[in-house]
Amino acid sequence: MLLTERLAAVSPGLATLRTLCAVAPEAAAPQVLAAAQQRITDLTDTLATRDAEQQVAQALRDRLIEPAKRDWAQGYARSDPTGFATYLQGCTPLLTARTVPAASADPAGSDFDSLVVATMTAEKVSRGAAMMAVARAHPEAHRAWIESTQPQTPRA
Repeated sequence: MLLTERLAAVSPGLATLRTLCAVAPEAAAPQVLAAAQQRITDLTDTLATRDAEQQVAQALRDRLIEPAKRDWAQGYARSDPTGFATYLQGCTPLLTARTVPAASADPAGSDFDSLVVATMTAEKVSRGAAMMAVARAHPEAHRAWIESTQPQTPRA
């Protein structure tokens, strides 16, 4: 195949690349290829950023990361999507005041221990994590629990 035949075969592809990459119609093949490479790089970056944002948004919805760690998580998910996914697999859902049961109208059912057990059952978290969440959501029950567990010493 002669050089002119090869150029004729490549020419429609170059014309398409010139159009897609917004390169001047008279641009030489190396310029067109450089513009195409830059376009591919830009699109790859855009997709990686979008994927990281989606991964982080899902982790926030699943309460696997705190909202304050959004920027860190996006940077991690952007630079190492597989590592970030592995990190999330080791996370347990965070507790918020919304996930802690409300104190019941029955005084016997609204004590601190009952609220902790209900939180552990509902959220499938450790006793320590449940205690911290219940203490934040129900400080009065927590205070009463602390007072009831402290040894009573006679006051002089």
